[in-house]
Amino acid sequence: MLRVSVVIITFNEESNIVDCIRSAQQISDDIIVVDSGSNDNTVALARQNGAKTFCIEWQGYGYSRNFGARHSLHEWIFALDADERITPALASSINNLKISDTGLLIKFRRENFIGVRKIRFGTPGFETISRIYHRNMYQWDTTLVHEKLVAPKAGKKLIHGSILHYGQKNYEEFKKNLTCMRK
Repeated sequence: MLRVSVVIITFNEESNIVDCIRSAQQISDDIIVVDSGSNDNTVALARQNGAKTFCIEWQGYGYSRNFGARHSLHEWIFALDADERITPALASSINNLKISDTGLLIKFRRENFIGVRKIRFGTPGFETISRIYHRNMYQWDTTLVHEKLVAPKAGKKLIHGSILHYGQKNYEEFKKNLTCMRK
């Protein structure tokens, strides 16, 4: 069994954090929340649900992810966003992983939703992401947004299962974010 720590970065995620942590508990006893100044109940809810919680000044997604990895109990890290949920199928795949190659990136499907409707078109409809890595081999770059894992010559392994991503509340929000990404 792969021992993995889950690092979740947050800012005003009180509507998501409990479900996110509960999904992460399927694979880990070490859940770290790195919050960047929430002014809602995110931090209190994270602590009430058993997450080690750190409050830091916002310096970008990559910085926050690296901070969480440095404070993790296990060397394998699962980077999870607060608006994502680990499915039972993915949890089963992770719980049965046996890996000795620390240079391997573990990737899986991400199912994106607009509200409760699954996106079935374009890149968001068929996305795979690399989010499980060994903290001694990989770090996140420090760009403010659209951070990437950086390491020399990575091998990748695709595993069964997916995470559910509830990043867009409605179609108007989806169109707005799509327009912002094109600029």
